[in-house]
Amino acid sequence: MKQTSIGRKMTAWLMAASLMGMVLAGGMTARATDIQVEAIQIDGQDEPIEIGTGQEVPIEVGPISEEIVQTEIAQTESAKEDAAGDGLRQAEPEESEAIAAEKKTRNVLLIGTDHRDDSWNGNSDVMILVTIQTENQKITMTSFMRDLYADIPEHGVHKLNYAFAAGGGELLEETLEDNYEIEIDNYAVVDFDAMAKIVDIVGGVEMEISDDECYWLNGYLNSMEAWDDYLPGGGTYVLNGNQAVAYMRIRFVGNNDYQRTQRQRDILKGIFDKLGDLSPVQFLELANTIFEEVEHNFSLLAIINLLSLVPGLPDYELEESRIPYDDLYYSQNEMLVPDFEATIARLHEELGMD
Repeated sequence: MKQTSIGRKMTAWLMAASLMGMVLAGGMTARATDIQVEAIQIDGQDEPIEIGTGQEVPIEVGPISEEIVQTEIAQTESAKEDAAGDGLRQAEPEESEAIAAEKKTRNVLLIGTDHRDDSWNGNSDVMILVTIQTENQKITMTSFMRDLYADIPEHGVHKLNYAFAAGGGELLEETLEDNYEIEIDNYAVVDFDAMAKIVDIVGGVEMEISDDECYWLNGYLNSMEAWDDYLPGGGTYVLNGNQAVAYMRIRFVGNNDYQRTQRQRDILKGIFDKLGDLSPVQFLELANTIFEEVEHNFSLLAIINLLSLVPGLPDYELEESRIPYDDLYYSQNEMLVPDFEATIARLHEELGMD
């Protein structure tokens, strides 16, 4: 098993963030995806920590010098050459997470929850599947509405957002995979506070707000005790974190929850537009915020691969969609029931699935 020794108490997340910060700053020529890490040796630890074990270690934030990174790259390349010289068998795709992380298409489920304490998971008011096609340089955002009919494993038929309330991100991921015949690589869960911090770190997002939307936005700001963030009326604003979260929550203007999913995608598009322009300092702050406040099931290798895409995101075509499709569902018992056969066929086509 290859190991990397880092002379600081830190986590895999901070390592990935620092590496990417150097890429953004132009200080490295090696791709982040070239770094194959299976374990981290932490100072003061008797045994190396294997990636994916879920072990918690104390965090002592400190910069990683480029010299350290280049040393790790050199050691990794040397290990590759030694393995090739020894005639070692190459891992099959299903055996190697590193190879899996190089997939040309990745499906990441973004979940927004209104949970405010540890007593329950909260409602999943945001369920957006982000499909990243690196070969075609395309990102597709597909919203799944909270009132969708869903056959939830071991729970039966409920509205889709019940899956998260009953079993968190894992059950919601499994439910979408079973109902729509898709493969989801990872999920990430954010609450109001984490989402607000992410928007603030990227410098806010520009939105055009109607007078009616402003009324409800200010109402949500009131419930968030964010009175200093009130907007005076309709207009075009660069929304800060609290304002963006309040905007995403609006469902009483326009076509109810259908329109709310559009607002959610609009905020995400605004964030994506900013990612390519982040400074190394902003990127590190974003990575630390995600590590500390976002629940996820990403491995280190998956994180590094995704981070390596950030500089090129401005060149990606961004598409969006929503399920149920307008012409492929009916309402029953307050649930939106899709024509599953037709919906799955259209979804697979939009996501570039064979």
